[in-house]
Amino acid sequence: MPRISPLSSHDIQNKLPTPEDAPTSHKRNFAEAMSDAETSSAKRTNTGKHVPEAGPFRITYGANQSKKIFTVPKSVDFKSGSSKLEQIGKECIIRESHSFDGSRSEQTLRHLATATQASLDARNVKGYQEVQAGYKNGNILISTNTNQGNKALKNIFSPTDKKSQISMTINEFSQNIAKEFPSPAELVDQSVRKDRHIKKFADTARIGASSVGHMQIITTSHVPGARDGLHAERRILEEGGTDPVGIKRPCANCYPHVHPDERPARHAF
Repeated sequence: MPRISPLSSHDIQNKLPTPEDAPTSHKRNFAEAMSDAETSSAKRTNTGKHVPEAGPFRITYGANQSKKIFTVPKSVDFKSGSSKLEQIGKECIIRESHSFDGSRSEQTLRHLATATQASLDARNVKGYQEVQAGYKNGNILISTNTNQGNKALKNIFSPTDKKSQISMTINEFSQNIAKEFPSPAELVDQSVRKDRHIKKFADTARIGASSVGHMQIITTSHVPGARDGLHAERRILEEGGTDPVGIKRPCANCYPHVHPDERPARHAF
């Protein structure tokens, strides 16, 4: 007579029997955590077959500790030639184009962060992954996610007086960017977000007329070595800055700090 493993309370609650002769585990995989219908749908989605049912759909990415589950509004017919994560992003983005008509100051900060990144890259600064900018006491607080990156920022924004932390306004930096990237050929592809941002930021008349063009740029201070790598928006917030935006959206760990009053979004994309 075959031995049947006892059901855990979690199994009973989800009405999923444990297979015969299978060891009971406290770690439940993705298929066990879903209903039979959802499991079948997810399996068909992951194998690249068309799924006619309406969403949302769950798609797994990665394995073991890196495994992620994305809840997306449509199925994805995966094809070879590009990564699975890239295809999920292209197929399942649910946010439409965003208008900055009512938030031009925020838009300028985003363009500032992109232009700063381009300036760092032109100087061959290595090791950083992001640039973010926010407000503090009528000034702009800007940061990368590394102490080395922030040291390079001081060289950009205080080129004549290394001891001074404040010596350049957004408008002045716009003029520098216009000189640093003078050729329209360098920014020819306006479908590329980075090129589009730099071109707009290098428009000195546009920046000079903005409400933040006169604000001075301050770099965040170094953090202790053990915390080096702390994301840029967290550095800005910890120094009393507000409303950080930049070249990347906050990660899952930083999002609750940047948006403490918002509930998590329903979909991953």
